[in-house]
Amino acid sequence: MTIHKSRSTMNIKKTTICCFILLGFFLNACGNKPNDSSTSQSEKEQAKPKLKPATTNTPTQPLKPPITNLNIQDPLYKDQWHLKNTTGSLVSLKGGGQTRIDINVEPVWKLGYTGQGMKVGILDTLVQQSHPDLKDNLPLANVINYYSASPDALPICTDSKKSNAHGTRVAGIIASRDNSIGTRGISHRATLYSYGLFYDSQTDRWKYLEKLLNALQRSEHKKIAVYNGSISDARVNGSEMSMITTAKEKEVLNAFDKVTAEGFSGLGASLVFSAGNGAAQYLGSSANDDFLNHYATIAVNSVTQNGGVIPTKNLSSIQPAQRGGNLWLVAPFVLKTTDLAGACNPSGAYTDFGGTSSAAPVVSGVIALLREAYPNLTWRDVKLILAESAKKLATDSTHDLPWEPTGKMYSNSSKNQYYQRAMGFGLIDAGAAFELAKNWTLLPQMKTKTFENHTAFNTQNRDTIHSSILQVQNSQINFIESVTVDLEIERTDELKLLYWTLSLVSPDGKEGWIYRYLDEMIENVEIDKSMKNFKFSINAFLGNYTVNGAWKLKLQIKDDAGNKGEISQVKNWKLTIRGH
Repeated sequence: MTIHKSRSTMNIKKTTICCFILLGFFLNACGNKPNDSSTSQSEKEQAKPKLKPATTNTPTQPLKPPITNLNIQDPLYKDQWHLKNTTGSLVSLKGGGQTRIDINVEPVWKLGYTGQGMKVGILDTLVQQSHPDLKDNLPLANVINYYSASPDALPICTDSKKSNAHGTRVAGIIASRDNSIGTRGISHRATLYSYGLFYDSQTDRWKYLEKLLNALQRSEHKKIAVYNGSISDARVNGSEMSMITTAKEKEVLNAFDKVTAEGFSGLGASLVFSAGNGAAQYLGSSANDDFLNHYATIAVNSVTQNGGVIPTKNLSSIQPAQRGGNLWLVAPFVLKTTDLAGACNPSGAYTDFGGTSSAAPVVSGVIALLREAYPNLTWRDVKLILAESAKKLATDSTHDLPWEPTGKMYSNSSKNQYYQRAMGFGLIDAGAAFELAKNWTLLPQMKTKTFENHTAFNTQNRDTIHSSILQVQNSQINFIESVTVDLEIERTDELKLLYWTLSLVSPDGKEGWIYRYLDEMIENVEIDKSMKNFKFSINAFLGNYTVNGAWKLKLQIKDDAGNKGEISQVKNWKLTIRGH
């Protein structure tokens, strides 16, 4: 998640001065908790997150002694290529050079960081607490089972695919213990919380919103460093190409606001969600998922051991992933991890786990390490550090969408940031994130500005590019961190769009795509007939400093039999810009 190089320390709003001297440590001022509203019609400045006592923006004091020899004894570590890839193909990087696809985590472990003391919430099926590789990091009291009075109830084996193992597999990627058995988690000493939201990840996941809301409202949300949701929002019949927003879903999104304001002792919990697997069927878009359109979410796509991301233009590659303008990172998938032990799986307690469901917990594990080492980073700092340290894999200009410039790097305004609609800002790199964090200056106070256009414009003519201008003035934002667009439309009851584009153009001409078709690459959406209001997040303006001026919304529906129904007009639209 540039030119703002006047990196002073945080402007803390002093309502109470709690100054003290403790063994020569630093003085800190207590501050107000951040409070941001995405629906504000006027500028709201989010109060600066308070620093924890006796901390500065350096690793935890005292520094942990470095480890020269990790001496990893977990027998399946050799199969965990996402941690250290020694056999995969070399993949070209944007701008030159090559890399193997892994997350470069061993340098972080050698600094002594293991996730110790970090609390990670797993929003999923119930994690098997008794699993020998998980039990030491998952106290029984941290298992919240919404389907049984017994928190230690064995997850139910619902089918031959053991769909109920989903949460257990996610947990192993994040925090299987360094205990000389099985696999090793990325943050292998983190403390897990398991929220068993549904029985079966294949058939029951679309009915869990009430339970998800309850999980996010529990008292421990103030302690959680990162929530992992390898799940999607409650779409029609579970389809990757459908879109519906219910009243309960809006309550969940409001809860997202709360955990980013109050979580992790007021610095904000990080929210990590998998981007979805629709591209494997050439369907869907990450824009269809309301969870991924929240301004705080880190949406994670998947990449193979040899650098494959999604179907390319000539359909030469099929990967379970999504395209979209709200993606943030890619991470490895098809990973060795924990599986249901005991009667559910007599053949063994480990398996290979794929899809974006396995990519998201990779990012969550890295965040736990980062927040252990730098405990005064806010959720915004974490998100931006991961974006600016990510590896940008080269694309094939013949087949793939290109990297597009978005703006400047916060950490170095002489460098440009780039975005790509399948990879977001690139492949997560734990070692590079730690290097960047060493000299990181905490982000200034966040500002939120909202601008509206209430002039309707007709859009029913096929193949025509329809557009509307919204003038932004006096934004007082010099570095964009997030952009969201709200639309209200008039439409036919049936609305299924395959070949269409929806985009936003900034005053300096940068175009951020919400939906885009390109030859065989289509981004489908089938919109529930009750929906007339939409919210989309667009990451293609990160670091942009040309905020004031004319922003243009563009919509085009191709004259194709695959498009059913029509959008007759956009009644009004709203632009919300967050940044500093």
